[in-house]
Amino acid sequence: MKVYKPIFLLLLFINCGCSNQDRISTQKSDSSASYFIDVISKSIKNQGINTDFDYLTYRNPSKTDPYCWIKVGESNAYGFQTEFNFVCNVQSKVVMYLNVQTGDSIDINSNNWYSK
Repeated sequence: MKVYKPIFLLLLFINCGCSNQDRISTQKSDSSASYFIDVISKSIKNQGINTDFDYLTYRNPSKTDPYCWIKVGESNAYGFQTEFNFVCNVQSKVVMYLNVQTGDSIDINSNNWYSK
Protein backbone atom coordinates (compact mmCIF):
# COMPACT_ATOMS: atom_id res chain seq x y z
CA MET A 1 0.00 0.00 0.00
CA LYS A 2 2.86 2.38 0.75
CA VAL A 3 4.22 2.05 -2.80
CA TYR A 4 0.90 2.99 -4.38
CA LYS A 5 0.42 6.15 -2.35
CA PRO A 6 3.35 8.11 -3.91
CA ILE A 7 2.35 6.94 -7.39
CA PHE A 8 -1.24 8.01 -6.79
CA LEU A 9 -0.11 11.43 -5.55
CA LEU A 10 2.18 11.85 -8.57
CA LEU A 11 -0.67 11.02 -10.95
CA LEU A 12 -2.96 13.38 -9.09
CA PHE A 13 -0.48 16.26 -9.39
CA ILE A 14 0.06 15.54 -13.08
CA ASN A 15 -3.70 15.53 -13.66
CA CYS A 16 -4.14 18.81 -11.79
CA GLY A 17 -1.27 20.32 -13.74
CA CYS A 18 -2.88 19.34 -17.04
CA SER A 19 -6.22 20.79 -16.01
CA ASN A 20 -4.60 24.07 -14.99
CA GLN A 21 -2.60 24.12 -18.23
CA ASP A 22 -5.84 23.76 -20.21
CA ARG A 23 -7.47 26.62 -18.33
CA ILE A 24 -4.40 28.81 -18.77
CA SER A 25 -4.24 28.13 -22.52
CA THR A 26 -7.89 29.10 -22.84
CA GLN A 27 -7.29 32.36 -20.99
CA LYS A 28 -4.17 33.22 -23.00
CA SER A 29 -5.93 32.68 -26.29
CA ASP A 30 -8.91 34.89 -25.47
CA SER A 31 -7.92 37.43 -28.12
CA SER A 32 -7.75 34.89 -30.95
CA ALA A 33 -10.30 32.37 -29.69
CA SER A 34 -13.09 34.58 -28.31
CA TYR A 35 -14.39 35.37 -31.79
CA PHE A 36 -14.46 31.68 -32.68
CA ILE A 37 -16.04 30.64 -29.39
CA ASP A 38 -18.86 33.10 -30.05
CA VAL A 39 -19.36 31.74 -33.59
CA ILE A 40 -19.28 28.14 -32.36
CA SER A 41 -21.68 28.88 -29.50
CA LYS A 42 -24.21 30.44 -31.88
CA SER A 43 -23.90 27.54 -34.30
CA ILE A 44 -24.44 25.00 -31.52
CA LYS A 45 -27.61 26.81 -30.46
CA ASN A 46 -28.74 26.91 -34.13
CA GLN A 47 -28.42 23.11 -34.17
CA GLY A 48 -31.01 22.95 -31.36
CA ILE A 49 -28.52 22.03 -28.64
CA ASN A 50 -29.34 23.99 -25.49
CA THR A 51 -26.60 22.78 -23.18
CA ASP A 52 -24.14 25.06 -21.41
CA PHE A 53 -20.76 23.89 -22.63
CA ASP A 54 -17.21 24.75 -21.65
CA TYR A 55 -14.77 25.80 -24.34
CA LEU A 56 -11.15 24.70 -24.35
CA THR A 57 -8.51 26.06 -26.69
CA TYR A 58 -6.57 22.95 -27.55
CA ARG A 59 -3.98 24.56 -29.79
CA ASN A 60 -3.27 28.20 -30.58
CA PRO A 61 -2.23 29.48 -34.01
CA SER A 62 1.41 30.13 -34.77
CA LYS A 63 3.33 31.90 -37.53
CA THR A 64 3.47 28.69 -39.57
CA ASP A 65 0.07 27.23 -38.61
CA PRO A 66 -2.93 29.62 -38.81
CA TYR A 67 -5.31 27.22 -37.08
CA CYS A 68 -6.87 27.47 -33.64
CA TRP A 69 -8.27 24.18 -32.29
CA ILE A 70 -11.21 24.38 -29.88
CA LYS A 71 -12.83 21.57 -27.94
CA VAL A 72 -16.39 21.95 -26.68
CA GLY A 73 -17.62 19.84 -23.79
CA GLU A 74 -18.09 19.64 -20.08
CA SER A 75 -15.57 19.97 -17.27
CA ASN A 76 -15.99 17.67 -14.31
CA ALA A 77 -13.93 16.31 -11.44
CA TYR A 78 -12.23 13.80 -13.76
CA GLY A 79 -11.23 16.19 -16.52
CA PHE A 80 -12.71 17.57 -19.71
CA GLN A 81 -15.30 15.49 -21.57
CA THR A 82 -15.17 16.56 -25.23
CA GLU A 83 -18.43 16.63 -27.16
CA PHE A 84 -17.34 18.53 -30.28
CA ASN A 85 -14.04 19.44 -31.94
CA PHE A 86 -13.55 22.51 -34.11
CA VAL A 87 -10.67 23.86 -36.14
CA CYS A 88 -10.68 27.58 -36.90
CA ASN A 89 -8.61 29.34 -39.53
CA VAL A 90 -7.56 32.64 -37.97
CA GLN A 91 -6.77 34.22 -41.34
CA SER A 92 -9.93 33.29 -43.27
CA LYS A 93 -12.26 33.10 -40.21
CA VAL A 94 -13.56 29.71 -41.43
CA VAL A 95 -14.72 27.34 -38.67
CA MET A 96 -14.90 23.61 -39.36
CA TYR A 97 -16.52 20.92 -37.22
CA LEU A 98 -14.37 17.80 -37.02
CA ASN A 99 -16.26 14.54 -36.87
CA VAL A 100 -13.73 12.28 -35.17
CA GLN A 101 -15.75 9.13 -35.92
CA THR A 102 -15.75 9.60 -39.69
CA GLY A 103 -12.75 11.91 -40.11
CA ASP A 104 -14.89 14.46 -41.97
CA SER A 105 -14.68 18.20 -41.51
CA ILE A 106 -17.79 20.28 -42.16
CA ASP A 107 -18.08 24.06 -42.39
CA ILE A 108 -20.38 25.11 -39.55
CA ASN A 109 -22.03 27.69 -41.83
CA SER A 110 -23.68 24.78 -43.64
CA ASN A 111 -26.08 24.55 -40.64
CA ASN A 112 -26.21 20.76 -40.86
CA TRP A 113 -22.92 19.78 -39.30
CA TYR A 114 -24.51 18.10 -36.30
CA SER A 115 -26.37 14.83 -36.64
CA LYS A 116 -27.58 12.82 -33.68
